[in-house]
Amino acid sequence: MYYNYRLRDDELRSGDDPGNLDKQRVHLAGAEFDHKGLNIVGEHEIRNQILFPPWTADRARARYMIRMTRDVDFTVGGMAEHLVYRNAQQFGLASGRDVLDTYNAYGRLGAKLQRNLLLRADAEYVQTKGRENRTLANVSVGLEWAYRSLEMLLQARESFYEQEKNTGTSQTIMFTLRRRF
Repeated sequence: MYYNYRLRDDELRSGDDPGNLDKQRVHLAGAEFDHKGLNIVGEHEIRNQILFPPWTADRARARYMIRMTRDVDFTVGGMAEHLVYRNAQQFGLASGRDVLDTYNAYGRLGAKLQRNLLLRADAEYVQTKGRENRTLANVSVGLEWAYRSLEMLLQARESFYEQEKNTGTSQTIMFTLRRRF
């Protein structure tokens, strides 16, 4: 179990107010369970602030990591958060836009193909509803090769997003060559 308190108090000593001075008080309490590759976290957070709507959030995260063989590991996880904005009308948030529900799920596979060659595959899905309505999905695969101080990474990623009335896709190919001295 844990508790965290954070205070931020910006103060202008001289000059013109830049309009970004804030006063924040954050209370975070949670509990965590970690056993044999399973990690579960539950949290409750209260954030009071001046520049943005204060909010209260409840969140849960879970992750399970397993080594399937000596050279293959797999991780699966997810998160859910329910955030309620307080004093929403003061900040121009209409009914239905005074909450934010976020859901996230992911999977990750890592496999050592040869002594110096790793294969990584990732998939992620994120959805928000309420103040922001969007969906994002990513799938990526990558190869990592290393020999002494030389490293090479080749990665390809396909992304899909939907936000309010907009939808789109993105494809990325990345190549990195690095030598450490």
